Amino acid sequence: RADKACARAREAGGNGVEVYQQGVGERAAEGAGGGHDLTRVITAALEAGRLVPCYQPIVPLRDLDGERYQAAVRLETEAGETIPASDFMPTAFKRGLVERIDRFVLDRVLEVLAERRAAGTPPRLYVHHAMVTLRSKEWILWLRDRIVELGLVGHAPLLVFELADVLTNLRVAHARFPVLGKLGVSVCVQGFTDQPAAKAILGELPISAIAPAPEFTAEEKRMARLMRLVQFAHERDCRVVGTEIATPQEIARAWDCNLDLIRGPYIHPPQPLLNFDFSEAQQE
Repeated sequence: RADKACARAREAGGNGVEVYQQGVGERAAEGAGGGHDLTRVITAALEAGRLVPCYQPIVPLRDLDGERYQAAVRLETEAGETIPASDFMPTAFKRGLVERIDRFVLDRVLEVLAERRAAGTPPRLYVHHAMVTLRSKEWILWLRDRIVELGLVGHAPLLVFELADVLTNLRVAHARFPVLGKLGVSVCVQGFTDQPAAKAILGELPISAIAPAPEFTAEEKRMARLMRLVQFAHERDCRVVGTEIATPQEIARAWDCNLDLIRGPYIHPPQPLLNFDFSEAQQE
């Protein structure tokens, strides 16, 4: 539970003390047989279509056109409760359900993109994925077919992977990232650091954006390192996205360090609709 409290404190901005409070999914699991019960909740939600995407605006700090959102997912139970991803995704990984969740969420996002493209205003959507999903050749073929079927050639989403996940699965990354590029799907690596192993992959893999680990913007003492990391990324034509921005001070650091885009609770929480006023946010 201490680990979960630390994780949630980091989600809230990284500068506070977080008291662990049991989540809805964890209460359900403990009340009826532990993780196996939560597995049934997740499986039922997948079968009934109760995994609901929501979208957090990604605001540009530089002169970049277009709207951008990070897609997230929440689970709605039969009883009408909402379970955040942080409560059910650990169980999904343990039970081998993450690939089904990734495909379910991506399919919904592709449909939303197709609707917005038909209306003439397609945003750029960032969608978190696990490297295990990329191992399947069938998934790659499915994604290709859906992009063509929905008329999204040139408007595909950007897939986001965690740095630790990429480093653990480098062979998969080397095999699949170039294939994604041929489909018009760009890659962002999240939780990025200035460690040699992380920096090395920018020269080895087709990565169009990185998101530094949140502590780089949360802690002033890391500014010099963040500035060097941003410069390193820009020299390799990678955009840099600040995440979990929770205070005006973090926005100022992101600006001073020349980040391209930012998102986080201080800017706007995830929302069910793609209706954020980007013009107002940029004026502020």
